[in-house]
Amino acid sequence: MKFFSYFENIESENSDEINKKLSTEISHFLLLLGVLDSYLNKVNGKIRNDQFPEHTILNFSAQNLQLINNAFILFTQGYLRSPAILLRTVSEQLILSMFFKEFPNKEQEYKNTSYRDFFKENRIEKILSKIDREGKIFKVKKFTKYNYWNKAIYKNFFEELSYFVHSNPNIINNLMYDETNGKYHKGPKLQDKDILKALLRKLFESTLYTILILDKTFEPNQTKEEIERIIKATKIINTNLKLQYKNG
Repeated sequence: MKFFSYFENIESENSDEINKKLSTEISHFLLLLGVLDSYLNKVNGKIRNDQFPEHTILNFSAQNLQLINNAFILFTQGYLRSPAILLRTVSEQLILSMFFKEFPNKEQEYKNTSYRDFFKENRIEKILSKIDREGKIFKVKKFTKYNYWNKAIYKNFFEELSYFVHSNPNIINNLMYDETNGKYHKGPKLQDKDILKALLRKLFESTLYTILILDKTFEPNQTKEEIERIIKATKIINTNLKLQYKNG
């Protein structure tokens, strides 16, 4: 028996519209996902299950590929909150991967401590600030006077996505209510292009961050094509998907 989504018709309509609006960006995003998959294939089978923190980082990165792909599918169908929640999990795994690579003893602490107690002592923003101040692998040297990762991943990524995890009535109302007819959407609601671009940007960024972590941790041989795809994806983020802030 083949299963279909209850909202298959509206999802299909949304997918057609979103692909029309963002066809170029989506095609390059899929190429970038291919780079992430390629990186994982190069490392797969070469890391022992007792090799830490590398084994944990590899697991997190492979899981990120699944989560990002699922988030992308939901995004193309017109969902907003569901992919944001998935990317929130991705962001946590990105942060922990960087933290464990920089400070391997923290990986064992994470495994031997309850989730709540670990993050009580290692708050996300403090983890990224520690990487900014004391890191040797991910520290961005030209931004030594600033909290680079705290801003890039915590403020502009983790914190924004966290709004969708919790049941905020205002956010849910914006997602569900259609002002044109005064009714609520039971299925996915097609968002305007700026909102779509903002979420697609998060998909690009989460993929690039995962690739960066794999590169810094395992140093897989990069092909010319992979490097070109990464450069092109970065350009798209800074041009096609550049965030536009309105005054007031």
